[in-house]
Amino acid sequence: MGHLQANCYSKRDTDRQAVVEARQVQLKAAFEVRANDRQAQQAIAEERGNQRAQWQAARQQRIQRQNDWDAQAAQRKIAQAAGEAAAARRAAEAPKWEAERETRTAMTATMALKRITLDLKAMQASPLPGISAEPFDDDLQTWHFNVRGARGELEGLVLHGVLRFPPTYPVEPPMLRLCTPAPHPNVSRMREGYDVCMDVLSVGASTPYGG
Repeated sequence: MGHLQANCYSKRDTDRQAVVEARQVQLKAAFEVRANDRQAQQAIAEERGNQRAQWQAARQQRIQRQNDWDAQAAQRKIAQAAGEAAAARRAAEAPKWEAERETRTAMTATMALKRITLDLKAMQASPLPGISAEPFDDDLQTWHFNVRGARGELEGLVLHGVLRFPPTYPVEPPMLRLCTPAPHPNVSRMREGYDVCMDVLSVGASTPYGG
């Protein structure tokens, strides 16, 4: 009888232990599920936070781009307004400039004619050997000249040509055209006469008589 009671108590303890262990396993599994749920929720929250940060960054970029476009548009408007103002000033100054053009041209031409007259008197006072030049009729700005070659392939050859002095003479050189062909590499055929390539006949020449 006592042996049976001991077995019964042992079986009851074993069943109770099994129930406790099973309960512990269930609790542990539940804790793990809850921990996994919390981790999953944290991951979702972090993902949402990252997405929100990305959206905010993209929004800031859009705002910055819009601000840049607005600033560029404002600069273009300022530049356009400045250009229109400059155009208006030029338009306002144009009549005055055109009105004074004749006066400036007349003054420049008067100075050129004075210089040409001085050059003519100097040539008449001290003629150059082998060279003769004088204005054509009463036109002081158009001269005809003859030059006799002194050496080389031009020796003995008489060249006839025309000089046309601009209103800006002596700031700008006269235009020279030969009427007589000359066997020289610096002389080239033109539509009217022959052109002579010389530095002294170029605007801004720095080497006189260096042709």
